[in-house]
Parts: sequence; structure tokens; C-alpha cells
Amino acid sequence: MIRSCKYFFLKNPTLIYHCLFFVENEWKTCIDGKCLGPRGNRKYRKVRMDLNKLQSKIWATFGVKISSLNSNFFSSLFPKLFNGKLRALTLHRQNIPFKDFLFISNQMVRILFNESYVFYPNGDEVPYETIFANLPMIEYFCFKRGNIAYNFSKTVTELLIIPHFRNLKSLDCIGISQSFDIDKFFQYLKQNKFTRVRFEFNGQISEEYKEKLEAIVDEIPDAELPRSFLPPYINFVGQLPVKKTALKNLFDAYYFS
Repeated sequence: MIRSCKYFFLKNPTLIYHCLFFVENEWKTCIDGKCLGPRGNRKYRKVRMDLNKLQSKIWATFGVKISSLNSNFFSSLFPKLFNGKLRALTLHRQNIPFKDFLFISNQMVRILFNESYVFYPNGDEVPYETIFANLPMIEYFCFKRGNIAYNFSKTVTELLIIPHFRNLKSLDCIGISQSFDIDKFFQYLKQNKFTRVRFEFNGQISEEYKEKLEAIVDEIPDAELPRSFLPPYINFVGQLPVKKTALKNLFDAYYFS
């Protein structure tokens, strides 16, 4: 109705897309919502759009993906958004003000932050537990850190008291440091029958912390059958290749068979 109603458009000029992608300095959108299917079946078309000249608002009914060397490019899109009802967000090398994040967080189902971070007005990074607490509908949460200077010491304790954390279908964390309380989180994982979990630690962890990870990795395949918890995938520098392969095969068998 909105697409066909010239009266609506005259009063509230709005361009409607299922999704919007900005990659390699050009915009594109999917054809007939096919961005959600298997990779081989996905179809896209280019979109001619200059945010500096655009007079209309933009309504992405499903998702947005931004990959740009300009770390503030995603924020430049916000004044053009018709509303914040995004369901999926993929960001590469972007910095997001906390107020902008809150504008789009309420109905978000999927998030991937690849070297992308949320910041308070004073320049401090917003903790992941605070980000997560403001994502009541989230099902798929993934981040990859390029910056290792982050303190995960409160992350596990705070995440586990968020009610909707247990509704996650998938959790991928890449670039974790040894400040992450892996002992406490593994106690939670041993009761986990719902969430797919993949952890990759940065290369700065100590030998003592590696020993903790080794002990956990040894315990995962040895769990009694039928399994009482879903096997996570844990990867770190110095991990024995044979153990890494065995854990990866177990992980894949449960999630991709």
C-alpha cells in the first residue's frame, strides 16, 4: 500500500527496501528478499543513492550491512532512517554512538560486529553486557575484536543475569582475552542445551590460562552420552591440532549435520 500510494509519499517521502548493503563503496539491495536464502541463491541489484543529496527517508524492513573504511559511515545513515525497526545488522570497522544503537536495538534479531564498537558520549566503550541487555529480541550475536584492549572481567557475571541471554540461538565471540571468566562460563555451558557457542581467544593469553582452556577442551568430548549439554567450539593459540580438529568435528556434527 505504501509503495503504491503517491499521497503517502508526497507527505512522507520514504524509500523502502528489504535490506541495504554498502560494500566496496556502492549500495545494493536484495531481489525479492533472497538475501536470506542459501548463498548460491542470493540475488542483488545496485541502488543509486547519495546520502548527502537524498531527500527521502529510508526504511530497511529487515537489515543493514555496512563495510567502510570510514568508521562513522553507519552513523551518517541514521538521520535518513524512517524508523529503527531493523531485524539484522552487520557492521565492519564501524564506531556507533550509544544513542544510535538504542534507536535500532529494540527489535534486533541478528548482530555481527566485525571490529565495530559502541561508544558512550565520553568516548568509553559500551560493555558487551550492556549492549546485550538492550537487545530483548536478539537470537544471533557475533563479535570479532581487532582491538585487544578490553576488560571482560564483568562480562560473564552480567550476561548470566540477563533473562533473554538464555534465548540465544548462536553466540560467536572472536578475540576474547584472558580477563574472560571461562571457568564460570563453562559451568553455564554444561547446562546449555539451546545455544550454539563458538569462542576464539586472542594471542595474548598466558600459559596458566591456556591450561584452563586445555582442561575444558579435554572435558567436552568426554561428556557422557546422551550428551547433557551442547558442545561449544573453543579455539586458542597453542592448542594441540589433534584436539582442535576433534572439537571442531564434534561441533560441526551437532550443528551442521
